[in-house]
Amino acid sequence: MKIPEDNQPEFLNGWLQAFQERYNFHHFRLHGESGSADLEAIELNLPNIIRKTDKYSLRNIYNIDETGLFYSMTPDRAKKDCIRLTIALTSNADGTHKLWPFIIGHVNKPRCFKKKTGEQLGFYYRNNQRA
Repeated sequence: MKIPEDNQPEFLNGWLQAFQERYNFHHFRLHGESGSADLEAIELNLPNIIRKTDKYSLRNIYNIDETGLFYSMTPDRAKKDCIRLTIALTSNADGTHKLWPFIIGHVNKPRCFKKKTGEQLGFYYRNNQRA
């Protein structure tokens, strides 16, 4: 996030615990991809994956993963508002090259950008009404 070393926030465990209690944070059961991995297929194909990736240096192996941010969902999940941003994060295996986050939202020009582009704010942004 390019925050200078001397200006980074520090959070204590007591502060974090009070924050979680104040805003009613709870642990929820995981759904979706994490619960649907085919462990037998992973064990079967892992040697092939290792053999193929051994041909390349770690700096040439990239991983991309996406996550959803439901920014308007209430913490207690009483309101089922599913407006979200999809965020893709990419880095090479040795961590020397991290790409800017790639964010997909519903709106072409979000008000929170204050007339700036995603690139000016430090990330790639695209919109898709069905995203």
